Amino acid sequence: MATEFCPCCHRPMPHSTRHGVALTVNRAQIFDLVSRDPGLSAKELGGALGRSDHNIRVHIQQINRAFGGTGISIEGASGWGYRVRRKQ
Repeated sequence: MATEFCPCCHRPMPHSTRHGVALTVNRAQIFDLVSRDPGLSAKELGGALGRSDHNIRVHIQQINRAFGGTGISIEGASGWGYRVRRKQ
């Protein structure tokens, strides 16, 4: 796997990058779970990762801020769970 470099500071990117966005290991795990299994609730994600559903919701807000203007976000709806959305 080739090393990715930050376009701003030219330092090597952390191993937990998703779509060119650096994420903490915890946030990368959440992003990966939602990507692989859309429809999971915060409670189900928390159970899978050993975290509270409040903690999951906070991390999802932080993930969405990190993805900013990329057109990628994690969206959730009551009764439907979370999914990764890619805007065209």
